Amino acid sequence: MKPIDQETSSDQGFSPEWLQLRESADHAARSISLSKKVSAWAKSRPKLSVADLGAGTGSNLRYLAPMLGHNQHWTLLDHDDALLKVLPERLGDWAAYISASISICGDTTNITAETFSVSINCRQLDLSSELQDLPCHNTDLVTASALLDLTSADWLKQLTDQCILHQCTLLFSLSYNGLIRWQPAHEFDVVVQKALNAHQLSDKGFGPALGPGATASLKQTLESAGRNVALQDSDWLLAASEKSLQQNIVDSWFVAVKQSSPELQAKLENWHRFRTDQISDSVSSLQVGHTDLLSTAHGL
Repeated sequence: MKPIDQETSSDQGFSPEWLQLRESADHAARSISLSKKVSAWAKSRPKLSVADLGAGTGSNLRYLAPMLGHNQHWTLLDHDDALLKVLPERLGDWAAYISASISICGDTTNITAETFSVSINCRQLDLSSELQDLPCHNTDLVTASALLDLTSADWLKQLTDQCILHQCTLLFSLSYNGLIRWQPAHEFDVVVQKALNAHQLSDKGFGPALGPGATASLKQTLESAGRNVALQDSDWLLAASEKSLQQNIVDSWFVAVKQSSPELQAKLENWHRFRTDQISDSVSSLQVGHTDLLSTAHGL
């Protein structure tokens, strides 16, 4: 799910600050079992080519690359040049944190650690209008994080057609599935959830969004084409100590519902005050439902 106030504009998408704030929650949520399957598959290959769609500042790479062995090459694709410009610094900080060596040769960043090595190139690409330019013909793994629920049925069909043609393995993580569960509960939680899920169906730049139904739609399309598909929950489970992320979420949801359902404003403001107080008092926890999907041309 894309918090409204993290959009720098409808054309620019996520802010670097939002991506950094959510990264630890994203990594903690991801399916361990699917990650292990991808790891075993990748390490059985002499080399691995990866295309990361909507790569942002590289969070997906930072999670996956240490699991995928040596001789990886990643192409990080994003339409937002501002995010791509942040990437070298984020990758440098990460390499230092994990005690890996890093070198830059032209447009390629090379990171080498004891258990993995990866070369990285960045490319500005508008996935909403230039999907035909994806390098699927020489890519083993197509992956994305927190992207599917923003896309449309037509867009997904175009993507899957390319990936099936070239027998790419697919790993799509952290797609919002509609579940929101707060503790302590509030009577207005259900109203907010319904309004947010309706908002998720609006056009996010790819056509009418599939929202919470995106993963199920993709699963059906892939299975109809004879692909193997595995799904696993990857819910955010935010503890009371994760105040900044919870507050950012509740603020953005407040804005989204106020914009889409102005008739709810009075009750919405009461809900927002309640949630803010609970977060401030360190008694709030939040579960946000996500789903990870892995698909291969052969057995999982």
